[in-house]
Amino acid sequence: QGTLIGTGIDAVGLPYEIYRFTVLHTYAAATEYKAFFESCCRIAQLINAGNASFRVEADVSLQSGNTGGPVSGIPVIIQMQVGGVRQFVLPVFDPDNDAHTCRFSTTAESAIPTNPPVIGSNPITFVQPGCTIQWDTTGGVVGNRYAVSIAVESLHNGKSSKATIDYM
Repeated sequence: QGTLIGTGIDAVGLPYEIYRFTVLHTYAAATEYKAFFESCCRIAQLINAGNASFRVEADVSLQSGNTGGPVSGIPVIIQMQVGGVRQFVLPVFDPDNDAHTCRFSTTAESAIPTNPPVIGSNPITFVQPGCTIQWDTTGGVVGNRYAVSIAVESLHNGKSSKATIDYM
């Protein structure tokens, strides 16, 4: 089950818990791998992924000189006020200082049927350049929840590393 590292209460008063799962694995060779975990099910109240499976993955390049791929630390629940254009800066770090890009994960990478989610006709978008998420929440309903998955990618000596970031 992992280690409980925090608890909180969302904007509508519902409690949640955050767990950390740590996995150690020794790879057989210094090449490229895909590490992932997946399971069922997301919470039923998600507008775009209620009871859907979830998947989080990373493309790992163990080539010589690559310290690591891009990472991010964000809250698992990002709360946005309804009724206008809102932005959230996704903090991203690459230990080799390799340039990174952000995009929405595919259904194969995240198991989210509709990613990015939409309010009315307003999908979440990225403000370019960078990893700033923008969403026009006009028409949104207080308490509605959406699943979102973002892939953060970097190149090191021509080899790609990727991490998917999953949140609500």
